[in-house]
Amino acid sequence: MERNDDIQSVSSYTESEMEHNEDVQSLTSYSGSEYVSIDKNMLDELIQACQEFKKLKNIVKDSVMRLQDEITTIRKDLLILKASVKFGVALSEDEVNGDSCCLLADGQKTKEDNVSMFASQKTNVKLTDVVGLEAVKSALNMNIVLPTNFPKLFKDQCRPWKGILLYGPPGTGKSHLVKAIANEASKSTFFSLSASNIVSKWLGQSEQRVRQLFEQAKEKQPSIIFIDEIDSLCFARSENENDSTCCIKAELMVQMQAIEDDDKVIVVGATSTPWVLDSAFCRRFEKRYYVSLPNKDERTELIRLKLNKKKHNLTEKQIKSIASSTEGYSFHDLDILINDALGRPIRKITEATHFRQVNGPSGGGSVNTEQKLWAPCKSSDRGAKKISLRELGGVDFDVPTLTEEDVRTSLRSVAPKVKREELMKLMEFDRNFGSIE
Repeated sequence: MERNDDIQSVSSYTESEMEHNEDVQSLTSYSGSEYVSIDKNMLDELIQACQEFKKLKNIVKDSVMRLQDEITTIRKDLLILKASVKFGVALSEDEVNGDSCCLLADGQKTKEDNVSMFASQKTNVKLTDVVGLEAVKSALNMNIVLPTNFPKLFKDQCRPWKGILLYGPPGTGKSHLVKAIANEASKSTFFSLSASNIVSKWLGQSEQRVRQLFEQAKEKQPSIIFIDEIDSLCFARSENENDSTCCIKAELMVQMQAIEDDDKVIVVGATSTPWVLDSAFCRRFEKRYYVSLPNKDERTELIRLKLNKKKHNLTEKQIKSIASSTEGYSFHDLDILINDALGRPIRKITEATHFRQVNGPSGGGSVNTEQKLWAPCKSSDRGAKKISLRELGGVDFDVPTLTEEDVRTSLRSVAPKVKREELMKLMEFDRNFGSIE
């Protein structure tokens, strides 16, 4: 039995060895060309695998980038939502990331930053620098300057007015007057508001600006809020009125009504067309003052002031005569008139064909030294030289003296801008609603 098992074991080993030898013989039977064919197939499979891997890599990369974009969008949406909840209005991405935003990517902006567009730098203009308007200046001094600089005077007596309206023809110096008043009220913070810096294309932002402005005015009191051209914001109700303007007007009325007696905040409005104001809004202005066109004495004073330190030969009688000829002119019209007249001597230089040299003060301004200046002249004048302004180049000139004739010539080309119909409406409004001190 054991012998038979050994014989079977040997025979099975012999068969296995023979099979192995057959495999070796089959491998050694391949030729060289067959080996090359196998290697090429493997290389093609490897290249195909690399291409598939590259495609898979691009797919993963695109998926990661899309995921990053989605994360960025979600963050922006959360930022916009946070800003909208904070300020109670629906804000856009531009508002949140732009210059007029409420929140930035790195945190919150303060209310002061949001209202900085209304803060106005005070000028050096004083009430004494404002020509005429004595009655209005006195009233504003009583109602704005004194309560601001001397609040104890009003503590136990009357309360200061919270709303003052200035109305009158355009160019009469309403804005200039308010800035002078703000400068005199040295302890006050001055805010300037107009349609250009309050109206926004974004839903709800205009009302938000109004609210924040009044909040800042109360925080920084005593404050003066000046609303220029208030008629552009608060005109009477009509069927064509859009929702945005209606909301701004309503918010302004609410904020003005919310000014308490102990709040040191004064709202001053200015308009050239007070009759178009909403009646309910007009009532918010407790005092209303008419800023009229300058009278003859005021026009004389302004002309004299404009000619001060200018080269002219007008006598006091001639100045008064010119003032008499400018009835109906506003302060702005007179400023244009005198500036146009002062330019006429310069035109004589530009149009001249002949010049001559004359003695004049040195460029340094010393009265003891003189230099040669070129002056326009007639061809028949002694020392006349035919030469143009361009040929003379950068020499010093003796500018001709301003004469009454120059001013009269400008009078024929510079007309008053205020229409009689507007004046009649203003005077009627003054009779019905004006405050007489």
